[in-house]
Amino acid sequence: MQRHIRELTYFAQRIVQKTEIAEEIVQDSFVKVWEARHSFQTADNIKAFLYISTKNACLNYIDSADTRRRTYYNELSEDILHPDTDVLTGIIHAETIGIIYNELEKLPAQQAKVFRLSFFEGFSTEEICRELGISSNAVFLARSRAVQTLQKIFKDKDTLYYIAFLHILFTPLK
Repeated sequence: MQRHIRELTYFAQRIVQKTEIAEEIVQDSFVKVWEARHSFQTADNIKAFLYISTKNACLNYIDSADTRRRTYYNELSEDILHPDTDVLTGIIHAETIGIIYNELEKLPAQQAKVFRLSFFEGFSTEEICRELGISSNAVFLARSRAVQTLQKIFKDKDTLYYIAFLHILFTPLK
């Protein structure tokens, strides 16, 4: 559960657009894994089941009559309109976010905080200065060093993860 919860919750949240619903769906997926635990032969089987189960539950939530009425006037994102092509993208994106979070724990605290605030929270340099009580030069330096370190890590990993990492750097998360 600890290994996959962050990525699965992020993945579900991108589909259903609601944190509480995403968390509930992911918890249900873990219950399903537990109930069928004797059916799995490898950790990869468990991971695949979790993503498939989560995706299906998210799509069921979106298709439910109650939800359809509430979201009828809201614009559906392209991710939901084309689930087959975006599921793989969503999985890679979620996995990349998980890798980034794990690698941030290894960075100096200030670099990790600046990176999180910049790329995950969308804070401006000035907002980070106020939040952390540091100068704009310190923010720039911490952000640059964090990005440099993470780029090196991702260059050594699978190419898809490196591309996803670069996409995250240049497309702020919502």
